[in-house]
Amino acid sequence: MKVLVTLEQIRKSFTYLILTEDDTIDLTKNIDISSNPSLEKLKKDAVSIGLQHNKGSKTRERGLELKKMLSSIEGLEDKETFEKYFQKIAELISKYKSKSIAIKKLAEIVYDLSQKDINVAKQQIEDIIKIFEDPRFADKHKNRLIKILTDRGNIDLDNFYNETKRAYADYENSFAEGENSPFSIYRTSPQLKVLLLKDYSYNNMVISAREFNSQDSDISKVLYLIEKLISVKIYGDANDIISKIISSLSFTFNFNYSPENVKADLMLRDSLIYEDRITKKIIRVAQKDSLTEIKYKPFKEPSYLSEFFKIDASNVNYSLIIEGLSKIPKITDVKTAFKVFMSSLIGNLKKTMVTTDGEKIIEHLTNNLSGIIFKDNIFIPKSDISFYWNSVGYANRDRLSIWYKVSGNPTIYKISSTSQGFSRYVFKP
Repeated sequence: MKVLVTLEQIRKSFTYLILTEDDTIDLTKNIDISSNPSLEKLKKDAVSIGLQHNKGSKTRERGLELKKMLSSIEGLEDKETFEKYFQKIAELISKYKSKSIAIKKLAEIVYDLSQKDINVAKQQIEDIIKIFEDPRFADKHKNRLIKILTDRGNIDLDNFYNETKRAYADYENSFAEGENSPFSIYRTSPQLKVLLLKDYSYNNMVISAREFNSQDSDISKVLYLIEKLISVKIYGDANDIISKIISSLSFTFNFNYSPENVKADLMLRDSLIYEDRITKKIIRVAQKDSLTEIKYKPFKEPSYLSEFFKIDASNVNYSLIIEGLSKIPKITDVKTAFKVFMSSLIGNLKKTMVTTDGEKIIEHLTNNLSGIIFKDNIFIPKSDISFYWNSVGYANRDRLSIWYKVSGNPTIYKISSTSQGFSRYVFKP
């Protein structure tokens, strides 16, 4: 039977190989990754470098240890995803910088990647790949990203990803460039407050609505819940108790229905116009002063429009939640406890939303939305898009979210561009 290893075991191996400084393997030697970059090739190169040293030497042992550690990835449940996206990073380095990179730098990338939630790592790297595949992203973005990967010093994939977000902001801003562009920047981030409707008690523990609602941030509210879970006397399975308690809480929402609390990236300072070439009829596709969202995705793929209560969005918050959950009695696997806690919490919030003011909130958020701009400058009018609440968000994480879905036979327009920028006149591709 194949024994599955954990990412934690791999992290420890990387920490030993990368951070130990005395008599280390010569990982600064460059290797050619221009063809078929893979973990298998990295293993062979590590052994090759190690075997250049005497038998029994620490350097030789470290080379063999690195091979062994990389082989352990074969036992990961997420092995294919993990390896696939590591290879894509290697391909980027090979394609946009040079044919070679230090083996140590490759190991650092895998190490940093292994510390992330595998779904987050996958989503972040997919976003990064899009920048390199789309000619509209400037070379300055590509060069900046490669510089982060290949410069001296430790790899920081979070910094790498934050740089991609700046590139996406520039991409969105490009729609508003030029004197004739009908768009102006109108980037929003709608907010809502999650509140407890009433107290909840279980065995020796009481979750107070007053104390929960008085917390000054979403993460503080979650840490308050975890603090209460720590105090519970648990007689059965800890994950079952977490699920029971969190699923039983009575939530409510405080939503600001102001005109500013909406979801958009752009505002139209001029209407979008389509002229039928046969009938010469002029159609106003989107009204002046209406709002537009940008989603750099194929329009046929349903995805999320907006997320709320993103308590694990930062590494700091994620670590705080994991640390708190690890203190709950009888927890044997904190990652499983995290999944149980988050799915129970977000599932409860979604259920509450769809049975209370959910439709009213969606109507407000999208009321002045003219449509969505998708990949390849495709514009779909709002009349061909449906919106609904979901419990899944970025990187398949448990999130209270609003999703969109384009109808099966939508009216498709394409926003035209000139050397002076985008035009108000659209056409049908």
